[in-house]
Amino acid sequence: LFSPTIILFIAIVISALSGLIFSLLHAYASINMSADQVISGTALNIFAPAFAIYVTRAIQTVQQISFVNNFRIESIPILGSIPIIGNLLFKNAYITTYLGFVILILSWFALYKTRFGLRLRSCGEHPQAADSVGINVYKTRYFGVAISGALAGIGGLVFVIPTSTNFNATVAGYGFLALAVLIFGQWKPMRVLYA
Repeated sequence: LFSPTIILFIAIVISALSGLIFSLLHAYASINMSADQVISGTALNIFAPAFAIYVTRAIQTVQQISFVNNFRIESIPILGSIPIIGNLLFKNAYITTYLGFVILILSWFALYKTRFGLRLRSCGEHPQAADSVGINVYKTRYFGVAISGALAGIGGLVFVIPTSTNFNATVAGYGFLALAVLIFGQWKPMRVLYA
């Protein structure tokens, strides 16, 4: 009925919206209620797989939803022929790999070249200073958590596509690995890429 590219785009939008909505629970707990972010995040990580399985069974009556993986690109013409780099980046790749590079560039630009990025960074590092110049710290923090939730939702989808042919409500600890990479990269997009 739909091409694999359109199906993937729809899945990306749904996963981003799901992650965004779910992240608002974390934002409410940690921003409004001043709860410990680690405890709130851990509780939500324990809740999420159970909720996903419950919803899946309610809709499909099975826990594991199988799908056909049509998203792999065998080889990109011309670019796949480049020695070393061609095999690394342009053969047996997924569209989501290139989406990751686009998100990397956009996040770097948004964080370091826009007014919003400056405000977002100031509300994380120096909220009192941001508040003193009239920046709404709560609103900016909500935006930051919502964006991170949308990206986390996309990250879950990006994990499932190349590594599985069914949905079973787990990412096998890769979310914590992503957190470790973020910390190792010192919260800076280019350093995270190298990490």
